[in-house]
Amino acid sequence: MSKHIVAALSLTFICMAYANAQKADSSRILEGVTVTGYKTVNGVGHLPDVKNGIIYAGKKNEIILVDSLDANKAINNTRQILGRIPGLNIVETESSGFTANGIATRGLNPTQSIEMNTRQNGYNISADVYGYNEAYYIPPMEAVSRIEMVRGASSLQFGAQFGGLVNYVIKDAPTNKPFELTTAQTMGSFGMYNAFTSIGGTNKKISYYGFLQYRNMDGYRPNSQQWQLSGYGKIAYKPSEKLTIGVEYSLLRNQIKMPGGLTDSMFNVNPRGSTRTRNWLKSPWNIVAISADWIPSENTTISFKTSYLFSSRALVWRNEDGGPEAADEIDPATNAFVPREV
Repeated sequence: MSKHIVAALSLTFICMAYANAQKADSSRILEGVTVTGYKTVNGVGHLPDVKNGIIYAGKKNEIILVDSLDANKAINNTRQILGRIPGLNIVETESSGFTANGIATRGLNPTQSIEMNTRQNGYNISADVYGYNEAYYIPPMEAVSRIEMVRGASSLQFGAQFGGLVNYVIKDAPTNKPFELTTAQTMGSFGMYNAFTSIGGTNKKISYYGFLQYRNMDGYRPNSQQWQLSGYGKIAYKPSEKLTIGVEYSLLRNQIKMPGGLTDSMFNVNPRGSTRTRNWLKSPWNIVAISADWIPSENTTISFKTSYLFSSRALVWRNEDGGPEAADEIDPATNAFVPREV
């Protein structure tokens, strides 16, 4: 019994000695962490007050984080992606002969986004900004990180278009890995097939990102089959934390067959009818851009960006003179088809 008492007292003294040997309670203040990002509700937020030397404070603007949306990105479904913008007009013509769905604000014409200043990564991608502003090319939404939009009179700081600015920002290269590969294959009704593949990475001072997208569809109506190939590549060199230099190239190749229009009565009889069999469109698009960003001091940023667009449109069609009722058939007087416009 005495041995157990001695052992217990010895253990008690050892524990007391160990407790006395411990340091007094202390606290350590960690360095602060600042997280910068876009606060969004259902994928829609607002631009910061100042970004890239441009003041957005007090202006009507929205930013859409594409990856946070539950939308069909394979066919650039504008209604699902941009339909969250208040007062936006949308015309869905991508599946009936035009290469991109159109949008507009302030009650203006949305066809081919002709009233919008359409940009990619901050530079214009329309054919002729002041003469023929139709957008024949927009990047696939699977490659877009966010969509920035400025509405109202404040958008005039970007150009003369009254409808506002829409800027599609392509994803950046991953910074924590030298190589990353992503791919997505999408199939749908009426022969729709979309393949998207991208690569990117960062190795020391050089980063890169690129993608290829191929899409083919037969269409809901006869004579509406189309295919398109989109591509993009960017290389950036960052010799220091204050300087970044980059070059990028975008391309579009396509071939679209247009089924022709329908009147209300023709649509009621056969909504899948087609009045044109010889209408074709091609619009090869090429854009090269060079950018440089320099931060000489904490309160100073200098940005340089220039782009060169060389593109064309090839259209051959039986026009709509006489309306959709004017049949595209052989003229008995000449025993030949009615001449098409080229």
